[in-house]
Amino acid sequence: MRIGLYSISYLGVWYRGPALSVEDVIERARRFGYEGVEIDGKRPHGNPVDMPPARCADLRRRAQDAGVEIYAVAANNDFASPIPEHRESQLLYVRELIRMTPVTNSPDDMLRMIADVGSPHLKACLDAPLAAKQGIASMRETARSVRGLQVLSHFGGEYERSPDGSVLGQVRHPDDSLTPEDYYAEFAEGMRDIGYAGFTGYELCHPLPPIDGAPAGLDFADRNAELAAEYMRSLDCRLQIAD
Repeated sequence: MRIGLYSISYLGVWYRGPALSVEDVIERARRFGYEGVEIDGKRPHGNPVDMPPARCADLRRRAQDAGVEIYAVAANNDFASPIPEHRESQLLYVRELIRMTPVTNSPDDMLRMIADVGSPHLKACLDAPLAAKQGIASMRETARSVRGLQVLSHFGGEYERSPDGSVLGQVRHPDDSLTPEDYYAEFAEGMRDIGYAGFTGYELCHPLPPIDGAPAGLDFADRNAELAAEYMRSLDCRLQIAD
């Protein structure tokens, strides 16, 4: 059994005196022979509002230098409120805690988390664009990895009609080595391999380019939603012909 120190012990709540900083908690863990620390997810220790990426990276370095593992961050959340805004703020809090640690960075991390939870009710929502941004080498193999788990998917991007009437995607892979057609086609092949028959939903959820010097309007969203559907239908048709 590995022995850890939970920072709530030094939050300044249970004793008379000031709270310690996380750095001080790490140092005490080192001094007292603990192998790791759990950071409480509220002030002054681990509230995400106070934890930009640079601060998180610095704490990880300090802990590593001290030979102490940061093995957990405690979420002090309460989803019991009947008021939607209260529950939504709790969801945001948990999301930011995940960002702060971070818990998941890749499809492999997602699969590990699903396996660790071990609940038949926890499923996967693997999205092609996010997988592409995470440096996935084979979109088809990644799609195959969620066999029996995939229940929902999304795709995105901006689209335009070419002179020959076909629809072209305008978003490129981060290293510019793949077009959306490439990785969407691979992803679709992988989904077909695992027998996925669920939804793949289009989402326009990124800063939009100005149109003629003005913010993009509803017509831009409508046009892209229409072209995105046409694009995916044509992709499905091409895959069937290839078979």
